[in-house]
Amino acid sequence: EIPKIFEEKFKDRIVKNLDKLLVECNYSNYNTCDFIIPGYDVVINGQPKGSQGKGFRAYLNTLLAIAVQDCLYEYNLYIPSIFVVDSPILTLKEKEIHQREVEGELVSNPMKEGLFKYLVNHQENKQIIVIENEIPDIDYKGVNLIQFTKDETVGRYGLLENFRD
Repeated sequence: EIPKIFEEKFKDRIVKNLDKLLVECNYSNYNTCDFIIPGYDVVINGQPKGSQGKGFRAYLNTLLAIAVQDCLYEYNLYIPSIFVVDSPILTLKEKEIHQREVEGELVSNPMKEGLFKYLVNHQENKQIIVIENEIPDIDYKGVNLIQFTKDETVGRYGLLENFRD
């Protein structure tokens, strides 16, 4: 049965990889994580991912995808050489605005920076493409950073070089 084999072979490594990612990416108020086989989902501090806000769920989905990719690499089974993620931190912006109004602080900024620093520092053996509206202000040394701006003088206008709308 696949769930049993998956639990025997992968669960411990996925949990180990998730723990490493959650710590390194500065996940807010993180203590413990688990990976539940029925549903193949993440549990943080005893709470299922579904109990988190939309931005935190998107963020956790990104970390889970990275943890699985790293697990496959460690087992040398299948090495996905490209990782594409769309807007892993976009909805955290809504949380920031809410946090600012309620608590007067930006809880999610360290998480955003942590994720992007992780991606910059762990590029080996893969290509990482992140599509994001606003990226954190960190050192992107060694990264081929292409910004699409819809501006003829700043960055690149768009994906298709000769297209203008």
